[in-house]
Amino acid sequence: MTSSVLYGSLANKILGVKQYSGFDISETLYASHKELQRHTHEHPAFVYVLTGAFDERFRSQHIVCKKHDLMYRPADQSHSNKFYKSGGRCLNIVLKNSWLARFDKAPGLPQQFTLVNNLSTNMLMNNICQEFFSEDVYSPLALEGLLLELVAVVGREQVQAKKNTTWLSDVRKVLHSNFADAPTLTALAHHAKIHPVHLARAFRKEFSCSVGEYVRRLRVEYASRELVDSEKSLSEIAYAAGFFDQSHFCVVFKRLTGFSPRQFRRSFSRTKTLHLSKT
Repeated sequence: MTSSVLYGSLANKILGVKQYSGFDISETLYASHKELQRHTHEHPAFVYVLTGAFDERFRSQHIVCKKHDLMYRPADQSHSNKFYKSGGRCLNIVLKNSWLARFDKAPGLPQQFTLVNNLSTNMLMNNICQEFFSEDVYSPLALEGLLLELVAVVGREQVQAKKNTTWLSDVRKVLHSNFADAPTLTALAHHAKIHPVHLARAFRKEFSCSVGEYVRRLRVEYASRELVDSEKSLSEIAYAAGFFDQSHFCVVFKRLTGFSPRQFRRSFSRTKTLHLSKT
């Protein structure tokens, strides 16, 4: 029989937990190779992987959740987990019925498991982490707004995924796998066995941007993770992401995020610093 457990109750250590009006946030730590037997949770939740990685198994599916992945897990979904050698540290946002009631007559949370890792969710979760780790009197209000934004972003991601045709999904996978040295529009069209003009029009209609702009977003998403998680220089990150040079990288990065790369590194590295200062 599958048991229902509270979020964090199976962790090796709860590093912090705070209760807000309608939702709880906790930071949990899991040991190397930690295994969590099949169980359920009464409430839906967002789980953000701060460090480490783990397997999530539910029904016949097997998903790898790694650093910077944001997982939405519906209530009562039976699942099991196994952490890798590095263990893991997660931020859990548990949504209570009083908070969920606002979505009774409006689009809201997905009805199924969803895994997202993009620039929008990364920036929102970085902001949520900062509010959680350095709470002041305005943090509950800020967290409420950020959480509503998160619901919208994840909801749109799921709607978009459902709408994608098979060939568009295939093209998207190719871009995600080769963003640093992205194929030309002609090469993509040849791969998808369609005309380049049709690909360009369908891609823009589906993703609200050109193929080139989509690739730039992927490169910026990669660069944003490297800026926070590594000590690499801007030129090294720019080259690895596929930019012509550091100058081009800085211009594109600021246009898409509103930050220069140095500002982004200083700002979002604070999340780590704030956590380390507590331990």
